[in-house]
Amino acid sequence: MEEKNNIIIPSKWLKKYKLELDDYFIVNPNNIDKLKLGGHIKYMTYNGELKNGGFLLSIENKDIFSKLIFVVKSNIVYRLHFTRNFYLYKFPKDKTEEEKEKDNRIKEAIKEKERNKQKEEKEKERKKKEEAKERDRKKKEEERIKEKEERRRKKEIKREERKKEKEKMKEEKEKSI
Repeated sequence: MEEKNNIIIPSKWLKKYKLELDDYFIVNPNNIDKLKLGGHIKYMTYNGELKNGGFLLSIENKDIFSKLIFVVKSNIVYRLHFTRNFYLYKFPKDKTEEEKEKDNRIKEAIKEKERNKQKEEKEKERKKKEEAKERDRKKKEEERIKEKEERRRKKEIKREERKKEKEKMKEEKEKSI
């Protein structure tokens, strides 16, 4: 058995996973403050199974060792309770200038994609407004045409009525003569 600051892991387990645990160190109460967010956590169950925890997002309850929780992310976010397993930690590797440049290009591409998406959304909104204005204009034009047609029809009816009145008056005049 190997003991590191009160954390005892059977050495046969450490030997069994020697390749997988390269660059990892055993987490204990004395080195909690050395852990950096973004580092990688693996853990070993009390049955000797090695599990991939994920990347360290936060550490909760640092001051109360029995309640210490690692929040890690692999595919989903997990809350790993320190007292339930043996934990091993690997510092995040420093990125090369090329990797940093690649990350910056990716971030810029994501930003550009977001800007384009916002432009497209604004353009769609503008088109919707234009279409709504056009519908309103057409509706008003149709209403104006209907009103004009209604006025014309009413005038025609009045003309017909006046014409009938004149004819009636003419007939009455002729009858009176």
